Amino acid sequence: MLKRNLTFASILAAGLLPACGPTWSNYVVPSARTGTSPQRWEYFCDSAPTVESATDKLNAAGAQGWELAGAAGTVFCFKRPLP
Repeated sequence: MLKRNLTFASILAAGLLPACGPTWSNYVVPSARTGTSPQRWEYFCDSAPTVESATDKLNAAGAQGWELAGAAGTVFCFKRPLP
């Protein structure tokens, strides 16, 4: 039993077993690039009681550079990059 476990451990250590499935490198978060900072955003939410007013509000926000980030019912949330 001990010999079988050692053989399995040596195969795993040699990197032969990961070919059968995901490897740990799939779960490693890449490091941030040096000299860069993450994009920062500003947000706002608005509501519209009718489809017509929603369309008007969505078009007005888009003309000002806002991007629709999410919607739930009649509430619309927007984001745009900070300068």
